[in-house]
Amino acid sequence: METNESMTKRELWRVRIDQYRSSGMTAKDWCISKDLSVSSLRYWITKFNKSEQFPEQEAESSDILFARLPSEQEIMEKEMFPPIRVSFCGIKIDIHPGCSKSMMSDLIGALRHNA
Repeated sequence: METNESMTKRELWRVRIDQYRSSGMTAKDWCISKDLSVSSLRYWITKFNKSEQFPEQEAESSDILFARLPSEQEIMEKEMFPPIRVSFCGIKIDIHPGCSKSMMSDLIGALRHNA
């Protein structure tokens, strides 16, 4: 690898991000081990992702999660059609309206297998 002096800042961060991604470490732990700030790492990952220097990947931090919230209609439907609860050998399973036939088939098969 080239020395830091001969690399541009962009090239240096490209190498660092490759090293981080292949390390298997969390962003926080990797940055601590390299004496770098997590905010700098995230800044450069975002910068590269926006410029398409790296392919789109999942969120880089386990600190950030996006969740879909149910609509008012979904909430009302859930209240009108509560789940069916199945109890088997101390296991309780709630089956909600809209559960697919394949999911039900898989569930019944798993219960039969473990009976």
